[in-house]
Amino acid sequence: SYFDGDQIRAITLEDGLPEPVAMSIGQDDQDRMWFGMWETGLCCHDGETITCFTEQDGLGGNRVWCMLQDHRDGAMWFAAWGGLTRFDGESFETWTVENGLLHNRIRSMIQDKKGNIWLGTFAGVNRFDGQQFHTITEADGLPDNSVWSILEDRHDNIWFGTNNGATRYDGKTFTSIGVTDGLASNCIWRIQEDLQGRLLFGTNGGGVTVYDGEVFQTLTSADGLSGNVVQSIIPDKKGNIWFGTNNGVTRYQMPDPTPPGIAIQAIIADKRYEQTDSVTVLDSVTLIAFEFRGLSYKTRPEAMVYRYRLKDYDQAWYTTNKGRVE
Repeated sequence: SYFDGDQIRAITLEDGLPEPVAMSIGQDDQDRMWFGMWETGLCCHDGETITCFTEQDGLGGNRVWCMLQDHRDGAMWFAAWGGLTRFDGESFETWTVENGLLHNRIRSMIQDKKGNIWLGTFAGVNRFDGQQFHTITEADGLPDNSVWSILEDRHDNIWFGTNNGATRYDGKTFTSIGVTDGLASNCIWRIQEDLQGRLLFGTNGGGVTVYDGEVFQTLTSADGLSGNVVQSIIPDKKGNIWFGTNNGVTRYQMPDPTPPGIAIQAIIADKRYEQTDSVTVLDSVTLIAFEFRGLSYKTRPEAMVYRYRLKDYDQAWYTTNKGRVE
């Protein structure tokens, strides 16, 4: 299906598709659309006709999960359940486990700025430099060998979304994050970066977690997301973000940050202080607590995130979802 801004149109069997289930979509620099099918290989739509390719033509497998166009020479790369295939416009070349690939079932793929092809499989990650495959697995620091998504961010870090959270790889070390850090789920189907550099994690059942480098916040069906299983995320040129979910498609405009006002409701020290502008506390008091509240019409109360620090004592800022800090 494609959306022209006014209505949704469909490309179906009547137009030449070999089956009704498309797993992946890509576009090349000639504006041709490529469709990776569930069982019947690959289709190329030039705007008028559809041409299909299968294993018999040299494709690595008839189930094509993802694709990309090489930014160096324009060749198309296809990741299938059967291997990695390169198509130069005339012929196919395929690499499998016999050539060093970790697993013949490839679930995710990107090309980094240097031209390397990164592949997420069910047995870890391969980096292909055009000559040989380099391997990254749990033994190297990957949180899980099932890698569903890969992203290179604007700082040249490589992110992997796995069955056990996400991890950032800077070329030397891994930094992993999970539910305890703020992700809505440890199963990460998709990682995407928006125009402002925020990372969006599409999860299996938890919605979308947004990370701005400091704070994790999650968008769910309670915020208007069509479904909480998010398998695809696409930012458009206008700044909108499109989410493909288990219950349709959602277009989202990320609002500008508008921190709500904060009301200090009480200070608890030697006693409880309310409705006062200042409090003097003896140094014999060993515990002080602040109770506060922020009011926003855009954020669910349970999703509100507060940042705080004790001035001239704490160097770093801390975050909390609770309205009380001790």
